[in-house]
Amino acid sequence: MEATAATLERRVRVIPATRKPEELHRDHDGKMRVAAYCRVSTDSEEQLNSYEAQKTYYNQKIQDSPDWEMAGIYADEGISGTRADKRPEFQRMIRDCQNGKIDYIITKSVSRFARNTVECLEYVRSLKAQGIGIFFEEQNIYTLSAEGEVMLTLLASFAQEESKSVSDNCKWRIRKDFSEGKPMNLMLMYGYRSENGKIEINAFDAHCYKSYPFSKVLEIDGEASLIKGVYNRIVRTYDLEIKSFKITTYSDAPVGSGLGTSSTMVVCVLKAFVEWLSLPLGDYELSRLAYEIERKDLGLSGGKQDQYAAAFGGFNYMEFLQNDLVIVNPLKIKRWIIDELEASMILYFTGASRSSAAIIDEQKKNTSQGNSAAIEAMHRIKQSARDMKLALLKGDIDSFADILREGWENKKKMASHITNPVIQEVMDVAMEAGAKAGKISGAGGGGFIMFIVEPTRKKEVIEALKKMSGFVMPFQFSDGGAHGWKIYSTDNVHSMNNL
Repeated sequence: MEATAATLERRVRVIPATRKPEELHRDHDGKMRVAAYCRVSTDSEEQLNSYEAQKTYYNQKIQDSPDWEMAGIYADEGISGTRADKRPEFQRMIRDCQNGKIDYIITKSVSRFARNTVECLEYVRSLKAQGIGIFFEEQNIYTLSAEGEVMLTLLASFAQEESKSVSDNCKWRIRKDFSEGKPMNLMLMYGYRSENGKIEINAFDAHCYKSYPFSKVLEIDGEASLIKGVYNRIVRTYDLEIKSFKITTYSDAPVGSGLGTSSTMVVCVLKAFVEWLSLPLGDYELSRLAYEIERKDLGLSGGKQDQYAAAFGGFNYMEFLQNDLVIVNPLKIKRWIIDELEASMILYFTGASRSSAAIIDEQKKNTSQGNSAAIEAMHRIKQSARDMKLALLKGDIDSFADILREGWENKKKMASHITNPVIQEVMDVAMEAGAKAGKISGAGGGGFIMFIVEPTRKKEVIEALKKMSGFVMPFQFSDGGAHGWKIYSTDNVHSMNNL
């Protein structure tokens, strides 16, 4: 009996209780560090749209969860899921898990995570041993649950078979094409792009993915107008023989946000043409040409400061003089002042974009008709720019806040739609939470609001703003303007190593 009991005792294995996701790692300010993994297997337009949509979705989902803290968005673009070692972002995520930076992973489906059954289960079990769970949204599977691994094994097998089926179909099609004397697509095979007389525009920010027959003038039809406007002006001004090209653009700032997104896009597209065609354009010429394309060629309302800000970058005091003369004076601001200003600033998106044209047109009308209140407000704003320059150079953030507050009050007098109940409510909430001053960015009516706060109260103001319909946008000051560069062909490194 004793021997039997001893034998039975040795066969006993203790299985620890599985923790629920909400019970994981509550020692990080009471929040769980959540990461998301996204992947698309091709670089087709449809897949890339899905890729961007996945990143946006998970970024918002994590930020909207009060018990979660963003640990990162890991995204592999145009890479197969059959081998994990070929996915750099996946490997980076696994390393961060091993280094204790992630508590919980969410992903769209098993097939997005991995199509190889063995690898999928290996990584799941490895993370499970660290107490890190994975939630597959599409299949509603949580890997730390009792039934999670059983379901996962079945679904991972299905994903692997699906991948094998796709591969077999592709091979069959290639063999069939060869048997019928059809050549392979050499562009896909070798990475070459033929001179096909086409102009391809992939404007992800404008949701325009079109190909046009070559023409020296592209019709301005409301789609990708900024890109077309730049192309038309470049061809007209420099009489270039451009046969075909492909351009891809993306902006992560919302349209109509008041951050000068359209002007910045024009400058960046121009910069691309400058590098490609070796055009003789410095920062002043680039800014002036961008202004003329946007305001004169395309007829878009606005000022001319945004183009110069995008081209020059950094902190500048700009003077707009007679005869279209512009002088950009770079301000030599000490690093500690920039750091303090960055620590004291919150950039909040109201959730509402707007068209600045109507507001700018009303401002022009008020000025031309001699509206005394609007004109006086404009003069005060001009003076506030001088005062703000001095405050920045001295590092006087309190005075900077006072000037910003006064500037906002004067700005509201220039047109009737610069503010609205939504903007005013956001202002009130932020001020009650501890903000010193706030001002809408751009023409007004919506978009972003810039707040100045005491750094020690920044968290309080952000938490108060989170209860509103918009969101806080991370940002950093940059000391450089638009950058452009060429990529030159080189000898193949692997070939050289084989010599």
